[in-house]
Parts: sequence; C-alpha cells; structure tokens
Amino acid sequence: MSALKASVFLKVALKEGQSIREIASAVDASPSTVSRLLLDMGQVDRNGDPGNGLIEVRRDPLNSTISRQFLTAKGRQLRQDIARIVDGEAATGMSSPLSVGP
Repeated sequence: MSALKASVFLKVALKEGQSIREIASAVDASPSTVSRLLLDMGQVDRNGDPGNGLIEVRRDPLNSTISRQFLTAKGRQLRQDIARIVDGEAATGMSSPLSVGP
C-alpha cells in the first residue's frame, strides 16, 4: 500500500463521512487522485477487478452530487488492528486516536 493510499485510508478511519474534496485537501492530493485510491479500496476497483473492500461510498442525503466515504466491516477491523499496534507500541500509555473503545 502506498503512503498516499494509507493516508487516505487513515483519514477515513479517523473521521468517516468525509467527501472526496475534504479528504483530498487533508492529504494534499487532487480529488481525482483520491477518488481513484478510494475506488481501489472499495468493493470493485477502477478497473472492475475486486477491490480491497475497506471503503464504501454513500451519497450525501442532502446533496446527491456529494459522495461520503465510510469504512466497511473489513475497514473497521483494519482500523482496530492498526490501533492495537499503535497502542501496543506507545510508551506513554496514551490511547491512539484510532482507538474505538474497549
């Protein structure tokens, strides 16, 4: 996984429901690049092949031209796995921002 793709995943993992433009701005990438990466992390990638199954897209209920990005069950599991690794390596005993509860 590229560093940019990992950054995009983490942005969604930290705050679900963001638009492509919001994520693109946060990772300093173009919306088209972020869109391609999100497609690859979805159920079906941009080439029609199986994707990673980590992200699902939902239309904004107030504005159907905006798509919002959310984690799938597989994506939530990856977020929890990353949080456990980060928490296990933290020498300070502080909770990771990815922690999602007990």
